[in-house]
Amino acid sequence: TGIFSAVSTDLKDLNWKESGIVPFSKNFEGSLNQAAYVMQTLRANMSDVHGTKPVLKPLVFDSVKWAQILIRILSGKYNA
Repeated sequence: TGIFSAVSTDLKDLNWKESGIVPFSKNFEGSLNQAAYVMQTLRANMSDVHGTKPVLKPLVFDSVKWAQILIRILSGKYNA
């Protein structure tokens, strides 16, 4: 969609070949979908309002990092 087109355009401006941009773009979009799925699954299974469910702290912290990346990309500030 919009952000993926913008990234593709930026890569073209950096003289990337189309043969490299297409698989990169597909994998980039797929990785974001996978990250969103992982975060949703962790949220559903490792959180409750009382904080009584057990968690794997490294996964929680890494999920926060992924969330920051997703927000930056989806807000159109991926190059900020």
